[in-house]
Amino acid sequence: MASLLPTSLFRPLPSFVSDEFKFQILKRFRDGEIGSCCREDPIICLFGKTLYTKMKRKQDKHVEVQKSVMSDMRKVATLYLEFKNLKDEYELTADAGEMLVRKNFNYLHEAVDKVTSCTDKEDMKGRPNSQIKAGLKISLLYLI
Repeated sequence: MASLLPTSLFRPLPSFVSDEFKFQILKRFRDGEIGSCCREDPIICLFGKTLYTKMKRKQDKHVEVQKSVMSDMRKVATLYLEFKNLKDEYELTADAGEMLVRKNFNYLHEAVDKVTSCTDKEDMKGRPNSQIKAGLKISLLYLI
């Protein structure tokens, strides 16, 4: 039985993307802003490919490896999209590689803060309650 591929996978991908990585990881992302970013950004693809190569040795845990790599790629893509939103505000030329340039550390720090803060809840008195998603912040900083 033939499996359907998203049309974005028919575009030329970087040479380091193997067919196995394409079929096991990239094709499984949902269509949307984050999924498209994971499939189309060469830096995030390289990041995912590196994680996948490192973890695929665990033959008996194929599903866990797949979910872990996809989850980490989504986290980095979410951070990149927030970083990219700062581009409009601060007039940066942003691509995923720009997040790791030392001179952009302050913007990356601000993007991490925005991604990991939860301000949509209110406390008992109806005031906005600013909470931090500590687990997400730790995992993002570990990935970076």
